[in-house]
Amino acid sequence: MLWLKAEPIHDCPQVIADHFIKTVACFERCPQQLQADPRMMTKRMEKMLTLLNCNHTDSYGEEQSFIDACSTTSQHMESWLPNLRETSVKKWTNIFLTLKQDGHFTGSDLDKKLIQVCFLKLVQDKLNELLEKWNSQQTRGGEMDQHQSVPQKDIELCLMLPKPKEQHPHNKRVHARCRQIMTKENWNYPVDVVTAVALYPNLKSKMWNIYEPYKTV
Repeated sequence: MLWLKAEPIHDCPQVIADHFIKTVACFERCPQQLQADPRMMTKRMEKMLTLLNCNHTDSYGEEQSFIDACSTTSQHMESWLPNLRETSVKKWTNIFLTLKQDGHFTGSDLDKKLIQVCFLKLVQDKLNELLEKWNSQQTRGGEMDQHQSVPQKDIELCLMLPKPKEQHPHNKRVHARCRQIMTKENWNYPVDVVTAVALYPNLKSKMWNIYEPYKTV
C-alpha cells in the first residue's frame, strides 16, 4: 500500500497523482505494475507511471505498467476492509455522531473546519499505523523485485507538473485563527480523542463570533 491520507478532498486526479509521485520520490523506486479502478481520477497517475517506466523493455514497460481494471483477486484486502470498518471507521463515526447529538456539531462550514483542526492529525496518525501494519504483513521474499529504480530526472519531470489547486483556501485563515486562540488560551493541540472532544466546543465558542461567513450551513 503506497499511502493513506486523511484530507478534505480524496477524488481529485491531481491530488492522487501528487501523492503517487511524492511516494516514488521518497523511495526512488516505483512499482513495475499498478492496477487501479477505471476512473478518471487515476488517469494522471497512469501517465506518470508510463513515463517512469518508459525506459524499461520488459513486459511491464510503458503502457503495460498500468492495468485499468477493478481488482477482484485481493482476498486478503477484501477480508481486511470489513475489519477496518468495524474497528476504526465505526469508532470515528460514533465520535462525530456524539458531537452532533450533544449539539456541538450542526453541519456549518465552521463546524467542518474545526473538525479538521481538532481531529485530522489524530485520524492521520491512525492511518499511518494501519499503513505500517498492512505493509509489514505483506512483506514477502522477493518483494523488492516488484519495484524498480527510477531515474531522478524522470521523477523531477513528474514533480514539475502543475500542483493540485488549493480546494479551500479560506481553511488556512481558519486554522491560523485557531492557532492564535489556542496560544492565547494556553490550549494544546489534541493528543488523543478525549482532548480533541474537549477542545472542539471550546474552540467553537471562541470562533463563532469571529467569522460570520462560516455560520451558514
